[in-house]
Parts: sequence; structure tokens; C-alpha cells
Amino acid sequence: MSRRKPSSKRAWKINLLIHTSNYVFRKQILKTLAKEILSLLDAGHLPLGMKEVNIVLTDDEQIKDLNATYRGKNRPTDVLSFCRTESPALPQPDPLLGEIVISVETAERQAHKSRIDLDRELTRLMIHGILHLFGYDHEKVPAAKAREMRRLEDQIMKATRPL
Repeated sequence: MSRRKPSSKRAWKINLLIHTSNYVFRKQILKTLAKEILSLLDAGHLPLGMKEVNIVLTDDEQIKDLNATYRGKNRPTDVLSFCRTESPALPQPDPLLGEIVISVETAERQAHKSRIDLDRELTRLMIHGILHLFGYDHEKVPAAKAREMRRLEDQIMKATRPL
């Protein structure tokens, strides 16, 4: 997906935390999908020991609290990413690259609005969150950088099997 060599040699570990009962989760499929997405990206700029990602599936209430606390936005959102490389005070080496939090409730609404199934929307949100962990942004960057992230998101979506 990037011009650099993919990170397929890195053995990623996915920790899946489920804080919602609104969806029947296929845990192993979710973990496999996350590993597939990660293997398509170049992790060469990351510390070698970073090989773990937490994925939290939650509801609107919890993600609203996180969004208010960390972004100052008192409303639910679809996905939040918390990258450990952006926290220099953390002990090194730390295997955890970061955490992605996805609201299943918001994903359901977005899937319905876009007329796609929930699994496809969850796949898109997982890709989006992982790209943030790899340093991509679409909010505090020039429009060309935001388009680059969107193009990469679309390429990965085409290259992976949605849930």
C-alpha cells in the first residue's frame, strides 16, 4: 500500500476487548482482519518491539466519554485511535503500538445510512483507526495529506476481505 516494503515480517498481536453486546462478534475473524491490515502497511518507522494493537468495540456512551476527555468533543464518534508513539513519557520498549476504539452503535447508523452491511463498516473503521496509529491524519494536515490517507484507506479496503 505504501511505497516502502510492507511489514509482513512483524508478528502482530491483537488484543480484542468487547464492551458492547449489540453485535455478535467473531473474535478470531476480527483479529485476523486486523493482522491483515497491519501487514499491508510499512512499520519500518516504528520501534522494532512494537507489535501489539488493542481493539476495543464499545457503545456510544463510552466513546462519547472518551471523545469528550481526549478531544473536547462531547458527542459520540465512530472511531478513536490512541497511539503510544505519541506519548514519549511511556516506558520503552513497549510492545503496544496503540489502541483503537470503535463504537458499534455509530458504525450501525453509518452502515445503514450508506446502505452497506455492518461488517463492511467495521472493517473500514478498523482500517481508519490503524492508519492513525501509523501516523496518518486527515484533520490537522493539508488537504493533500488528508486525500492521501483516504486513498490508502480505499486501497486497503479493496485489498482485504471485509468481515
